Amino acid sequence: MLARILGTPLRRLLVLLVVLAGVAGVVYLPRARRHLHERRLQSMSLAQLEALVRERPEDAAARYQLARGYSRSGRLADASRELVKVVNQTPQDAKALNDLGVAYLLQNRFYEALLALQGATQAQPKFAAAWANLGRLHLTTKMPFTAERELEKAAALAPKDYLTLCDLGEAYLQTLNAKSARRVFEQARSLKPGQVQAVIGLGHAFESLGQPEEARKALETALEMQGETPQLLTSLARIRLKRAASEDDVAAAQSLLDRASRLDPEDPEIWYELGRIELRQKRDAVAIIRFRRALSLSPQHSGALNNLATALQRTGDLDAARRARKKVREIALRGREETRLEERLQRQPNDWDSAAGLAAIYLAEGKLGLAALTIRRLQDGQPKHPRLPELRDRLRAARSTGQAGRFPAAQSGQPEGR
Repeated sequence: MLARILGTPLRRLLVLLVVLAGVAGVVYLPRARRHLHERRLQSMSLAQLEALVRERPEDAAARYQLARGYSRSGRLADASRELVKVVNQTPQDAKALNDLGVAYLLQNRFYEALLALQGATQAQPKFAAAWANLGRLHLTTKMPFTAERELEKAAALAPKDYLTLCDLGEAYLQTLNAKSARRVFEQARSLKPGQVQAVIGLGHAFESLGQPEEARKALETALEMQGETPQLLTSLARIRLKRAASEDDVAAAQSLLDRASRLDPEDPEIWYELGRIELRQKRDAVAIIRFRRALSLSPQHSGALNNLATALQRTGDLDAARRARKKVREIALRGREETRLEERLQRQPNDWDSAAGLAAIYLAEGKLGLAALTIRRLQDGQPKHPRLPELRDRLRAARSTGQAGRFPAAQSGQPEGR
């Protein structure tokens, strides 16, 4: 009797366990197989992945790993092509969309990057890396207030992400919010004391806050951590010049800039600062050479133009000085108009006349990536706009002659993996 009483619930329990095991197999076995497949793919060489994708083109996971392999090898166009195919196969794959956005961003294909990264955040609204990369895109395309909001969201989702905090600090610097920049750079430094990026950012934040001694200490610490770079040497020289009380101070600043120029002779800021030293020492003929070198690298550098006009005036070349000052005024007017149109489009993104005007300014300044982004938005939003054919023709002509502006480097890091 007791055995029969116990037997019935025991049999039921056994049946229940068998059913649960079957359900678990249905749910978890495909996931386990997928995980094992991805582990195997990650161990394959680029040639093996290429062969596998040729054999099994429907295998999105293999194609994704192939794209990452291309990206690691610097073959960004190939990586983009494969990631587009992955997204076509799995349209809601947020990580593939994010990686595609990064690949486009690193190629200065800003419009495509924007679409891919927006797709990633729509597919996965709490995807911190995608929000951070959107912020980096908008830092690169001179929209720091938009970048600030996106990087704040990324930092809220991933508060211990060092690179996101550093990029948020850079956004705060660009929006003239130096106190917040100092706060997030200090937060980043506390996370990774041995990393130099936050220390450099802290130095720039102190400089913006009018604390040159603290800025100097931070930048000299960064110099000890990573060695000499042109940017660090130039920043230290600029701080020394601001506080120069003697010829020795000026000579020390010049020595820093001379070392920077040997490391990167293509940086216009170095030649601009060297020109300022020559102008200060009343060596006008040498100053003219330095400022013209800066302008050959950055034709719209208004500081170099303005100081060049002063040097030319002092050497008696009054016509050249007038021409330089006229160009300074033109650049200033264009800069104000550029800022006005950018702010207007922030408030009214469908103001297509303002978009056309802004694209024309970007083309005049050689900012071809920004011009292409704005023209593409105009083309999508108002394909029959009367200025569109002319703007497209100017962009094609500028690209064919190799005309291009200098853009900040996108700090996108390694694309997120699966």
